[in-house]
Amino acid sequence: MLATRKILLLLLFLSNCTFGQNLSDAYRAKAESLYQNNEEALKYYKLAFDEALKAKDYVRCANLCIDISSQHHRATEFDIALKYCWQADSFFKNSSTKPDTILFKINSSLGTMYKNINRKDSAYHYFALADKILSQNKTIAHIIPDYVQSHYNIQGRWLNSLGEFKSGTVLIEKAVEMARKHFMVEEEIIALTNLAATYQTLGMYDKALHYRLEASKIKTKDDLLKCQNLAGLGWVLVLNKKPDEGIAYLTKAMNLYESLRVKNKIKPNFDLYTTILNNIGTGLLEKKEYQKAEEYFNRVVAEYKINKRNRGLILSKSYMQLGALQKIKGRFPNSVKYLQLALISAHTQFSDENIAANPQAKGAINEKQLINVLLLKGNILETLYQNTPKISDLENISQAYLSGISIINELRGSYDNNESKLFLNEQNHSIHDLALNTLSKLYELTKKEVYKEAIFHVTESSKSSILSEFLRESVIKPQTIPYQLLNNEAKLKNDISKLKNLNSLDSSQQVRLRDLELEKYNLVRKFEQEYANYYQLKYNKKPYKLADIQVRLAKDESFISYYLSSEFLYIILINTEQFEIIKQPINTKEFNVRIDKFKQIIYKNPGLNSYQGVELSAYLYKTLFLPVEKLLNNRSRLIICRDWQFSFLPFEILETGRYIYDYLAKKYSFRYAYLAELIVNQTQNNPNRAVLGVAPFTINKFYASDTLFKYLPDSEAQVRRNSNEVLIDSLATKERFLRIYKNFGVINFATHSIVNIDNSRESYIAFNPRADYKLRIDEIYNLDFSGTNLVVLSSCEADKGKIYKSEGAMSLARAFIYSGCRAVLTTLWATNDASSTYLAERFHYYLQQGDPKDIALQKARLDFFSSDFGKKYNHPFFWGNFNLIGNNDPIFHKAVSKWYFMALPLLLILFAGGYKYYKTKKEKYPSL
Repeated sequence: MLATRKILLLLLFLSNCTFGQNLSDAYRAKAESLYQNNEEALKYYKLAFDEALKAKDYVRCANLCIDISSQHHRATEFDIALKYCWQADSFFKNSSTKPDTILFKINSSLGTMYKNINRKDSAYHYFALADKILSQNKTIAHIIPDYVQSHYNIQGRWLNSLGEFKSGTVLIEKAVEMARKHFMVEEEIIALTNLAATYQTLGMYDKALHYRLEASKIKTKDDLLKCQNLAGLGWVLVLNKKPDEGIAYLTKAMNLYESLRVKNKIKPNFDLYTTILNNIGTGLLEKKEYQKAEEYFNRVVAEYKINKRNRGLILSKSYMQLGALQKIKGRFPNSVKYLQLALISAHTQFSDENIAANPQAKGAINEKQLINVLLLKGNILETLYQNTPKISDLENISQAYLSGISIINELRGSYDNNESKLFLNEQNHSIHDLALNTLSKLYELTKKEVYKEAIFHVTESSKSSILSEFLRESVIKPQTIPYQLLNNEAKLKNDISKLKNLNSLDSSQQVRLRDLELEKYNLVRKFEQEYANYYQLKYNKKPYKLADIQVRLAKDESFISYYLSSEFLYIILINTEQFEIIKQPINTKEFNVRIDKFKQIIYKNPGLNSYQGVELSAYLYKTLFLPVEKLLNNRSRLIICRDWQFSFLPFEILETGRYIYDYLAKKYSFRYAYLAELIVNQTQNNPNRAVLGVAPFTINKFYASDTLFKYLPDSEAQVRRNSNEVLIDSLATKERFLRIYKNFGVINFATHSIVNIDNSRESYIAFNPRADYKLRIDEIYNLDFSGTNLVVLSSCEADKGKIYKSEGAMSLARAFIYSGCRAVLTTLWATNDASSTYLAERFHYYLQQGDPKDIALQKARLDFFSSDFGKKYNHPFFWGNFNLIGNNDPIFHKAVSKWYFMALPLLLILFAGGYKYYKTKKEKYPSL
């Protein structure tokens, strides 16, 4: 009887649970149908939650908390939304079952809410956890596609707002793909507008307009989505210098918003409303209707005050524009005050209204906005300084620019891919010019060493920062990340590279490429989230000091760095005893004209014509080298760090003009460095001295493929003389090279290389043209040359590539340094087979004698000059194109003279005899 009662009670309980669950689901379905009406939707979601709680169905409770959180998120009530996310997490932990779908929702929602309240690290953390769950359980995207699509879209838009365009765009494209696959019309529109916003930021306005119009065609109904799209169309037109058309669309958006609000079809959308106001003001500013523009920016400030908000990106932008308007009116102190408010508004922790204070990257709501404000602040402070010169004003200017540079460096380091890093550097390169101008004035006025060192560090931060960061990470990762994960990363990079190198991608390959890039992004985030040592070492970079460079230089070496600004040429000299900065005025336009003309002369095979570059060479010598030459104090080994604007220039071919053929190569040895930090952190040569020679074009014929390659008659002899193992003609395949290259400390390529200036991805080193013969530049990036002491690229134009202001040439040579090779001997222009073979052979000869690499190259050139062969090819085109980049340590031991070995036994005999004589005398005369 008792057992029967228990069974009846259990059945009653289960029926109540089932009833409660069914009722909960019914309430939830009603809420879903009313989701655009926040108040009604929330009422039914809460009723659904109450029924689930009565039934003690904690999984449903967790799910409904996420739904309630989403509604508060729609109403921009972010703190309340976050509270419900954590409540969902609490219910989930108390549930006996733990579906991955709910866990994914919780983490994705937490990422979204922390993004909204500007908690960047927390947002990264929870988005990464959600991505990890997705990668481990592929069925989630099929069970709840709407949530997954929203996750990709929100996270992608956020990354793009931070400037991490490549990863962000991949996520949004994934969101578009999912929306189309599952017929999510509104979600597709939102994703398309987010893509448009990305291209707006990149300055690709035609593409942005294309996506805006594509979204407009899908949806024409008057609702909030249409309002947002009208506002987006208006903004892209304002950015594209079409303010009249832009303001017209923005006004339509504003009118539609107000109409929907009056009809109670939408709740107030603070972010949209203030964004439209700010963007109309910006359009009016473009039209020079300053009074009207000011009214709109003040309306934004007023809205923030009414809503009791004192931080936010749009508020910061409006304060910045108000500062710009005060500048136009000549009210510079007021302008700086507004800009200080703009800095405070764009940061969660910075609150100092003192104009001498500047924020750091940590705590930024939007780093890019901070950089823009700091640039304008520095500019206005410079105007104040010109009116009433004070040292303190100069210091404030320099600190504004230095803070901007610091934030750029921090932001770039957080990015996942090089395209975003390059864009950031290109967009903000001018800040280095401005900082140097101010710091040099401060140094001239005060003679304080702190400003002198700051000048050096600013020039360093403007050069090859991406290369430096990658090489630093390549040291950190093996110390902190498991080997298997690094292997996974390498495989992903390789798979991505293979797809990108295809001439065209079909739709399935495009999907595959996005999935691989998303997987790579998630893996990088996993490194940061789960390996604290890696995170610490990556972001807590210890700055190097001047003394760190000096200690790495030999007594007879000098490091010379160049920076060309719009008005001045900065030359920095460092050796074991000196640190000097030379600043000289320069007519940049004239300099660039002459250097371009000189490049055309030296890069072109002269044939039988005489050398026409003597006058220009002497000009460049007087401009670039003479100012520093008198400070060298007989140091003859030089490390040159060139400015990106003349990164093609070999200093060896410069002539003093004092007498004929007075080339610097005859007096100095040269090697080149991308920046001084690489000298500080350079590793010693690997003990492996085995040499691999690669010569794919050794038979007298034309090698037909998609490119026609000619026979290189001297290449076989070149590699056979200098190598322990050779890959010749048909055996010189890419596949064989990739199997064995790690076994060699020196690799000598005597082959062709193809350089594509417009698209560096198409640049490659050619192997024997059978099957896959192109070793492309991005493949080199993904290889491991950390065990390689030297790569010799006796191939055409291997140090040419697309020029970036921050990085210089994206060349094949740089790719080898990027992938860990200690040094590269490379070519700047098309080689002459005979002369390059002669120089390469003499270079290898002196290397094997134990000379450092720079001395070996100088001696090879001196041999060339004195030879009959060299007299025949008496033009820098034939001997000046070899450049040595990187580590300078000898590869082979110094050869010991045979006389040493003959004399050694005699010396030992004499020593033994002398010791015996001394011992005898000591016994006879103890006082000795």
